[in-house]
Amino acid sequence: MKTDRNYKPKTESRDWYFVQYYPFNFEGFSTLQLTITIGNAIKNDVIAAMEKEAEIWLRLYPVPLLVSAFDNAENTYDFSEIKERNILMGFLNTGGKICLYWRPLKKDEEGPNKDLSKDYLDNLFSDFPFTTDAKYNADKKIRRHQIEKGYLLLLFVPFAAALIYESIIYFNRLFSLLAFFYIIFKIVQKALKFMGKWPKSKREKEKERVDRLKDHYYYYCDKNPEGFKKLISETLEKEAREKVKKEAESLQKNNHFS
Repeated sequence: MKTDRNYKPKTESRDWYFVQYYPFNFEGFSTLQLTITIGNAIKNDVIAAMEKEAEIWLRLYPVPLLVSAFDNAENTYDFSEIKERNILMGFLNTGGKICLYWRPLKKDEEGPNKDLSKDYLDNLFSDFPFTTDAKYNADKKIRRHQIEKGYLLLLFVPFAAALIYESIIYFNRLFSLLAFFYIIFKIVQKALKFMGKWPKSKREKEKERVDRLKDHYYYYCDKNPEGFKKLISETLEKEAREKVKKEAESLQKNNHFS
């Protein structure tokens, strides 16, 4: 059952990781993501944290749950050497007992109850901020109209500017004369630039410097494509680690002041 609400996740900080809980989605599961903020975390510790968090959140919100973990470079943890799957599934059975599985369920095993009523889910997740589908669609229409208005404005501005310019030229001889001299000036300027006798502006000098650097980088990247791929990978990983670090620091700061 899918509700007509689009919930925002709930984020909480722990000692060496933080969690994000996303309420019940159209596939019949809530999802919980652990992001590890330290480097070289022991996989068994990560697994233990996932199982502990699964029990905590299942007691708070007793609906089927999928738990995954990411390192501080936002890569999914691979537990293939330890577990059958990288994602932990958890739910409460008919007796109210928490069941956790790192493997697919067998045919004779009880599966999670994903057939939950809308009223039950709305009440269960009432402490989560949300946007209704109707509100989301209404906002989407407003955004589309704003984009269309902006597009029309972009079409109108050049036309209006040209009209004003032509009106000034037509009704004012002085502006016509100035426009004529300006055109002559631009022609002379282009001719001198073509002959290399027009002094270059700071912007042009900077553009040439950047273009030279690009050519320089391209030459060596073309010479060593494997090294270039490695550099890209290292750069993306560094950016991901910085993003996770900043998010963790922000969460810790908020917890400190709350």
